[in-house]
Amino acid sequence: MKKRKTISAFLALMLCACMKDPAARTMEETKEATVLGNVYAGTYSGEVSMPEEKPDGEGTFTFGDKGMAQGTFSDGVFMHGEARDIELSITYGDTVYEGVYNGGAGNGVMSGEKGDFTSRKDDLYCFYQGSFADGMPDAGDLVASFYPLEVQGSVEYGVYNGKTSKGLPGGEGAFLVTREDGSTFDYAGGFQDGKMTGEGRMKVKDAEGNEDERTGMFTDGVFTPTPAEAMRYLFRPFCDLTDAQLKLLDDNADFFRGSGTDAPQNIRRDFAWNSYEEETDAENPYLIEVTGMTAYAEVSKPYDSDDIMTVIVYADDHPYFLYLMGNGSGKIEAGKTNTFCILPLGYSNAVSNDKGGVEKALLGAAALLQ
Repeated sequence: MKKRKTISAFLALMLCACMKDPAARTMEETKEATVLGNVYAGTYSGEVSMPEEKPDGEGTFTFGDKGMAQGTFSDGVFMHGEARDIELSITYGDTVYEGVYNGGAGNGVMSGEKGDFTSRKDDLYCFYQGSFADGMPDAGDLVASFYPLEVQGSVEYGVYNGKTSKGLPGGEGAFLVTREDGSTFDYAGGFQDGKMTGEGRMKVKDAEGNEDERTGMFTDGVFTPTPAEAMRYLFRPFCDLTDAQLKLLDDNADFFRGSGTDAPQNIRRDFAWNSYEEETDAENPYLIEVTGMTAYAEVSKPYDSDDIMTVIVYADDHPYFLYLMGNGSGKIEAGKTNTFCILPLGYSNAVSNDKGGVEKALLGAAALLQ
């Protein structure tokens, strides 16, 4: 009786072995496998499919001098796990970087919390370290040359050095453009969705070596300063604005921008052009309302801004040289009479007259009332 039980147990074990899934067979020999889009020949150790004997299941694949893929394979394709020394390319705009990847894989592409990509060919380079998602860098640190970035409405190619979010410049970063004629563009500050956005500092040098610097808010790659930031920049050739003057602009920023807010309540209506110097203290600035102002000419739109322009207006035969902000810019017509709210900021010989000379004009930041 004991002998019969032993034979029955042996037959049961043999039957289980015969019924085992053929795909679970393990082997170690030379194979081809696809790793992150590339087909390599190397040594595979792990589970294979039958009868094709392709890597299928858990395994390790080594190839070349340092190449390795360890994790889950499906029908000869590396799907999930860790990979090392994988040759591939990353594209930003029309710039292609060919290099080597080390990191995780998910669904057959680069994926994971930690990884790095290195590419260098002469002056074209890209170094990234951070997370990857859907086959592209995600959140990390990027240094790349010939990186395409929108600057003041047009695409420039330069060196980006900074943080990324969703694979694009996002967070703090810097972007430097050096052109063939010697001119440069240098930005440091915030980025969002691949564009300069947030607080930043921009330095520009033209081909003749003339330099300009702007500090303030940027939006979608364009310098969009607050009223205080804009006036501080624009008035540099004439005078340095006081903290009190800048605060008054900031306190009424929405009004000057033309955001639909009502005019400030503390506007003076007894202003006399000739008495400005005697009665004004830069530490105690004020807003004035001037009616019957006739536009003489639009002068320009400073730093390619669509919501700030310079305009010359006359009231009682006295010239005013105004920086007109969002509220009314683009609505001024030569010869038309308007009413302005103005923050007086000083005098300057800024207006050319019909005798070939210049006239003393009142300088100010302004918003159109009507």
